[in-house]
Amino acid sequence: MGEDERLSPDESGDVNNDLPLVVADDEYVERIVSKTNVSGKGGLRWQALKPRPGEMGVSVIRAVIGKNVVKRTAKAVIRDYVGLAEGLVGQLRAVGVDVVDERRVGEYHGHAEIRFQTYPEVLQPYEPVPATEGNLEQIHYYKSHLRLFRLLVDPDPSSESWDGPALAGGTLGE
Repeated sequence: MGEDERLSPDESGDVNNDLPLVVADDEYVERIVSKTNVSGKGGLRWQALKPRPGEMGVSVIRAVIGKNVVKRTAKAVIRDYVGLAEGLVGQLRAVGVDVVDERRVGEYHGHAEIRFQTYPEVLQPYEPVPATEGNLEQIHYYKSHLRLFRLLVDPDPSSESWDGPALAGGTLGE
């Protein structure tokens, strides 16, 4: 995304003025988890962290906006929402992954992106992934990052408030 697409705090309107542009190391981010991101054994699948073809990162929600706002946002973004995967920004950065604020016109409050810097190779949209040894490297890469996330299954995905395990971050908008 180019700098011209980003909004300064003054241009963002009321939606993001409560958030600094820099995502701090002590902040937590929440990756939205769908039914397909949870294994039959109840663990987080590596595909939950895999960017879409042509992208280098995955969207997350900054937990500082508050647990109920995070949940309402997650439900609005994904149809088959079942919970969240929570990660600490400083731990992600320690392994070469960055987390950046991604506020843009039309994006949800607290939108950020986890950017994978060392892998994977960017594929063009709709380009099929060749069935090679490289796929195993990609799978191992994302699996190695799963340990940095805590899966939080929502006990009542249909409700409007977060009633699951306590989120580590989150103070605004409760």
